[in-house]
Amino acid sequence: MAAKNRRQRYGLTVEPRTPAVTDGDPGTQAGYTPAQFRGYEAQTGAVDDLYDAAKELKLVELKKAFEENSADIDAQRRGIPAVYRARRNSAAAKSALEGRNFNEYAAATGLNSGAGGQAALARSNALRGELGAIDADEDAARRDVDEAGLKLRIQYENDLAAAVANGEYERAAALLDEYRRAEESRVDTDRAQADENYRAYTAQEDRLQRLADEDYRRREADFDRERWEAELKSDRDSAAYSQALKRAETLAKYGDFSGYSVLGYDDATINGMRRAWAASNPLLAYNVGVISASEYYAMTGKYPTGSTGGYRSSGSSGSSGSSSKSSSGGKLSKYEEEFLSRRRPQPKIKDQDLAGLLSSLGG
Repeated sequence: MAAKNRRQRYGLTVEPRTPAVTDGDPGTQAGYTPAQFRGYEAQTGAVDDLYDAAKELKLVELKKAFEENSADIDAQRRGIPAVYRARRNSAAAKSALEGRNFNEYAAATGLNSGAGGQAALARSNALRGELGAIDADEDAARRDVDEAGLKLRIQYENDLAAAVANGEYERAAALLDEYRRAEESRVDTDRAQADENYRAYTAQEDRLQRLADEDYRRREADFDRERWEAELKSDRDSAAYSQALKRAETLAKYGDFSGYSVLGYDDATINGMRRAWAASNPLLAYNVGVISASEYYAMTGKYPTGSTGGYRSSGSSGSSGSSSKSSSGGKLSKYEEEFLSRRRPQPKIKDQDLAGLLSSLGG
């Protein structure tokens, strides 16, 4: 509440906040735009206008009062001659009346002319003295009026200077208060803006952290899936390898080592295995067409029964109508017959892929 009152006092206003934008996920905000605060600005122009108007009004009032007082003084100055002229006339009339009264008295009492002359001289001196006093009073009145007018002007000028000085002082005080309010508003605005920016920053940080957590969970799920798929593939490859190895070992018993090529054996190794097997099983090697009669002779020191010096052909081993014989002299087993049918120049099993090999095993 205090912060709100302070904002109202110093004119702290808030601009409308920009709507947040989404990044495709309705529950995820792509950003938070902080509100922009505007602080109170010192109204120096309005203060100057106000105090200029107040000063003008005060000067007009002082001038009006001065002019009215000056008019009163001028009226007093203009009235001085009439006042003192009346006093002179009154003094002269009084002196004349006293002269007539004395003359009547002198005539009634029989005073001589000398006494009348002395009395007239005395009245004349008295009149001059009274008129001189009246002139002095008039001069004094004129000086008083002039002095009053001078004092009035001096007071007027002093009042003008005081009014201007007081107005400027009040203006300066008002401007200072405006600057103080603006500075306090700036501090409040900066603090409010900092708080708002921090809220925006933390909102953005929270959003980025949320996205990072989601990305981590997604990557973790992908990793688990890939690991599961790899393990499944490994299990399948292991089973397929075991099947291929079993078939290769079965084929190798009858001299066909082509199954080992599928397992990654090179030709030199396979040929070595074939030669070793043939050396241990020369008759079976001859019967399935792995070695020739000459090679058989080189191994055993004799030719196989019914040989013509070359490889054994399928069908009979000697005369027409005689059945094929095994290495033990009996009839060939189904495995011997099967591999005898696969002897050269038929394609080797190494030319088949793993899928074909497994299919063949299954058949």
